[in-house]
Amino acid sequence: MGIVLHQINFDRGLGRLMVNYQVMTQLRRLIGENQYDLIHVHSPIGAALTRLASWGTGCPVIYTAHGFHFF
Repeated sequence: MGIVLHQINFDRGLGRLMVNYQVMTQLRRLIGENQYDLIHVHSPIGAALTRLASWGTGCPVIYTAHGFHFF
């Protein structure tokens, strides 16, 4: 089917800035090296960082919510 899967270990919170920076660097590299038609993520932090990393590429990012993430 031509589906490419990459496991990226997102942190579950925004507090660890170095981890988030490393994830953003990895995402930008992957998005730059490949011309994706669509990116699908399953976590709220992953969705936010992926949207930032794909900014300006024209590649849509879909986030599937698996519950309510609020306090």
